[in-house]
Amino acid sequence: MPRPVLVHVTDRHAGTALVVPYSREKGRDNSVRYEVPLYRMTVSGSDDSGEEATAHFKVIRFGVLSRGGKHSVVGLADRQTHTLTRVGYMKGSWRITGNHLIHDGADRPGSEAWGAIGCIEVTGVGEWQRFERIVRKLSGTQQAKEIGRAGTLTGEIDAAIRPRLKRAR
Repeated sequence: MPRPVLVHVTDRHAGTALVVPYSREKGRDNSVRYEVPLYRMTVSGSDDSGEEATAHFKVIRFGVLSRGGKHSVVGLADRQTHTLTRVGYMKGSWRITGNHLIHDGADRPGSEAWGAIGCIEVTGVGEWQRFERIVRKLSGTQQAKEIGRAGTLTGEIDAAIRPRLKRAR
């Protein structure tokens, strides 16, 4: 049985990122870019020797939805806790709830704008791979699907105020 691991998305800002609006029907809208905050996320648990371990990441938490030519900030703003499950999106992601996932994000979030519609996107060069390695190490298994089936990966989201829609310069 995999050990418990906690993924905690905080309300603490950790910089800024660029995003482009995204429509479920049409995909990315590259005609405009918006600036959103990066947030701090921690992953914590115990390793094979029982030592407590914590790793920190910077994530995009809110994105911009394009619907009918109008843009709005979307994402999980309420405090909530969920058991994360493994899904195949983007060669492997973690489902928080509904269409909200934790997945790979921009390598250079300050200059590289991804289409974002409210998933938690782990940013930085190699950071998604590091996140996945740490989850596996702390859980005690190399199989992400096993972790998901066991229900031992918990996602805790702090309450946060959605940022206002802010065009990037």
